[in-house]
Amino acid sequence: MSSYTLRPHQVKAIDKIRDAFRRGKRTPILQASTGFGKTLVSIDIIKSALAKSKRVLFIVDRIKLIDQTSEEFDFHGLDHGVIQGDHWRVNNLPLQLASVQTLARRRNKPNFDLIIVDECHSTNKALTELITNSWNALPFIGLSATPFTKGLGKIYDDLIVVETTQSLIDKGFLADFVAYGAVKLNLEGVATVAGDYNQKQIAEKVNTKTIIGDVVDTWLRRGENRQTICFCVNIAHAEAVADEFNSNGVTAGMICSHTPPEEREQILEDYEAGDIKVLCNVEVFTKGWDSPNTSCLILARPTKSLMLYIQMVGRVLRTAEGKANAIILDHGRNIERLGFPTDELPEYLCNGEKTEREKQKEQERKEVLPKPCPNCNFMKTSFQCPSCGHKPAGDPNVTAEHGELKKLERVTPNEKAEWFAMLLGYARSKGKQDGYAAYLFKDKFGHFPHKKQGVRAKEPTKEVTGFITHLNIKKSKGGH
Repeated sequence: MSSYTLRPHQVKAIDKIRDAFRRGKRTPILQASTGFGKTLVSIDIIKSALAKSKRVLFIVDRIKLIDQTSEEFDFHGLDHGVIQGDHWRVNNLPLQLASVQTLARRRNKPNFDLIIVDECHSTNKALTELITNSWNALPFIGLSATPFTKGLGKIYDDLIVVETTQSLIDKGFLADFVAYGAVKLNLEGVATVAGDYNQKQIAEKVNTKTIIGDVVDTWLRRGENRQTICFCVNIAHAEAVADEFNSNGVTAGMICSHTPPEEREQILEDYEAGDIKVLCNVEVFTKGWDSPNTSCLILARPTKSLMLYIQMVGRVLRTAEGKANAIILDHGRNIERLGFPTDELPEYLCNGEKTEREKQKEQERKEVLPKPCPNCNFMKTSFQCPSCGHKPAGDPNVTAEHGELKKLERVTPNEKAEWFAMLLGYARSKGKQDGYAAYLFKDKFGHFPHKKQGVRAKEPTKEVTGFITHLNIKKSKGGH
């Protein structure tokens, strides 16, 4: 049995959960990022409840996580049972472990005094029914690094945030990182399905010889021969990336949902031993997998999902002896689209209604913001410039600057807001519309400013005017 000492932020998390219950909350969520130590928080809460003769249920979101969680309970000296068919640990001990899938099939639900839901962002109809109806008088504690699921606020009633990713890095509980981002990736024409890119269309974009070759070539120059996890779009893509690594003399393995358990176990064993250098997968290791010695991440796929992005990046941020930092090789422009892992994350639960930002984006799509003509800077809303007749050239093929990923510099939200204020000042001083400033901002940071209303224009610094001058020169020469 292990002994442990809670860190200050873990003690604070437990205190805040107890305070939530005292304030009348019934279903609080603890937002615990990678490296927070949510396992120890759970263990401590469970031990405290058992000491008061309470019955506790711990729910995982996949049957495959039952044995892994059971081993954790054993390690910490927690006798428990497992609610799962003919599992050898079926018993009536006060602490029980179950998967959502198993509970959904049970008509007769056992009695408990406290229920803890791991990875609670993975909602489903059965679990929602349990929380809101079958067990609507019982206290629930949700655990998640990414509680951003739409409608989660209708199920859980409080969000507890104790530490940010940046603060955990500053305190040495997470590894710092350097990030490199793709210079070019054309996703024009790719549809959005359920909030993320259409997987079939994305696979067609990234599963090409040019793009895959760029992934391998970049790793050879930037990856420093580190233990590497690579996230791909689908099985064919993951196999192609692994094959390209192997053909370049870098041992690579591939794991997907169809990989047999024995083969998966052997691949993971070889990877942890260093016999496999690059581990390609398709969303298999977004959660429930810890490998502190993994210090390089390849994002070989783009995503619109902040939740998936944070989960993927979290795989390389754990600390380990001799691990100075993590390297992120982003071939999908995810960082430019979703921000750095250290950026501020939402600190509210979505109740299913559109946020102000979503409403603003919807309004922008309806109104079609004017865009500067790359030839004469005339603000236009049509494809062809009505002033000079310039028509942008089409770019139907996916291309990547072969072997070139640029190092991405971290910019805080406050710094971005300052930039937009000065870009507004520049635009207005030149008699241009505010939309011009928004597009300059996008040229600088890869996305439109999140907040446009109420921003006060400021006089631009030499850095800002220099950026605009350089951008205009580049565009006048036909650059993109």
